[in-house]
Amino acid sequence: MKSKLSTEMKESIKKKTQVAKNSAPKRKKIWKVCDIDSSKEYFLALLENKDGVREYSLRESNDKDNSLLSGECLYVTESIPYELLLSRNLEEISNTVKLQNGLSFLFDSNGDWMTEEEYDSFRSLIESRTQS
Repeated sequence: MKSKLSTEMKESIKKKTQVAKNSAPKRKKIWKVCDIDSSKEYFLALLENKDGVREYSLRESNDKDNSLLSGECLYVTESIPYELLLSRNLEEISNTVKLQNGLSFLFDSNGDWMTEEEYDSFRSLIESRTQS
């Protein structure tokens, strides 16, 4: 069963491929355990800049940073349990916490995030290429 990728999805993949070719790999920064306050709630803001580069940022639940109000912030997670924050395990966080809109998300081996829907589309594309 072939799934058709939307034009928007194809353009997004094309843009990310071009950005990846033109930029040196950067190591994603993760929060420090000493910066986590057990009395506060935190969430991840999943961001995408104008070049298609995706990042995440740990925010306090009362944080109203400009990037959350701008087009850079595409998704926000539910509140992340304190123990998960201390683990700094992105895979476990994405397996445990959903986006506020109820969708699932994940991180790839480079620390880039994607929604489960994007992952499924990308996987279908790869599978269709290997079957050809």
